[in-house]
Amino acid sequence: MNRRDFLKLSAIVGLAVSQKAFAQDADISDNQKRWNSLSDQEKADLKQKFERFKKLSPQQKDNLKKAYKKFKTLDPEKQERIRHSIERWKKLSPDQKNEFRQKFKKFRSMSPERRKKIRERLQKFRNLSPDQKQKLRQRFRSRRRQDS
Repeated sequence: MNRRDFLKLSAIVGLAVSQKAFAQDADISDNQKRWNSLSDQEKADLKQKFERFKKLSPQQKDNLKKAYKKFKTLDPEKQERIRHSIERWKKLSPDQKNEFRQKFKKFRSMSPERRKKIRERLQKFRNLSPDQKQKLRQRFRSRRRQDS
């Protein structure tokens, strides 16, 4: 998933996170109940996102709708990981976001074999216990300090 797709997906997921409003398969009265159950801040956030959505080109809107449909087919665990990633992204400083974009650009320029190897290592890392992850991070940080 490239940066643009990630941002599109994050925008549509932002609309879906509350899942209290804008349910496609609910009738109008259910939507109204959901809307009424939102806080003023949630309503303002959704209105702002909807205004941004209205300004998109038809192609961009279509891409977002497709991303949302794909998101809805994911298992709940995967959806939650995506939501968590989006929340982490929102909390990053502009410098951190820029650094991430640069790393992502570098990753995308790698050969498919190299990217596959990195993904495999990441999956192994995810399967480690929290204690093992912490030890590995410490080892990595100490190596980076030695290289500096």
